[in-house]
Amino acid sequence: MANLTTATAITLARLLLDKAESPYYTDAEITLFLELGIKEFINENYKKFEINQATRDNLRTIVKTSTTLTQATPDQFDISSLSDYRHFLSFEIVVGNRVEYVKIIQLDDYLAIKKDPFNKPSESNVIGVMEDNKIKVYKDNVNTINSHVLTYLSWNESSDNIASLPDHTHEDIVNITVRKLMGSVKDESYKSQAAEELKNKI
Repeated sequence: MANLTTATAITLARLLLDKAESPYYTDAEITLFLELGIKEFINENYKKFEINQATRDNLRTIVKTSTTLTQATPDQFDISSLSDYRHFLSFEIVVGNRVEYVKIIQLDDYLAIKKDPFNKPSESNVIGVMEDNKIKVYKDNVNTINSHVLTYLSWNESSDNIASLPDHTHEDIVNITVRKLMGSVKDESYKSQAAEELKNKI
């Protein structure tokens, strides 16, 4: 399928809805459900991103990196400074002349291992805890972090989001959109629920 914009996706969705003899929807209503369809598509593929090459291919165009995160302290990095950040993929730091992968774990898990001599954070076992869109890095206290690279999935509220995804994903996204629209016919409260859901970030 050729690359779709929001406008052409609306046209295609309307054609599919007409074939199904669905009630009429305005462009604004279809756009609302299109955004929800994109959101569902991204979330479902994100769940399998690390284990499935096909899902990585589906989202490859919205994978971005940042090397300029705000640092409240030398070991704490603020992701909230990225306006298009939606999903975490990986975090790496450079300490001395070595690149170290930061393993992200829950705070409770960190508290459980920090005194464990075999698993506690060290120069070769760098641990990160993410809370409130901040990554706190735990390692040894000898060397400072020279630089960092955050890899993440992006989402821009003001852009044509379907066009930002690979062409081969567009048909699936339109089909998800139509399914959601058809579901709203059966449930009158679905539209208001959908509008409320869209206010929340991915």
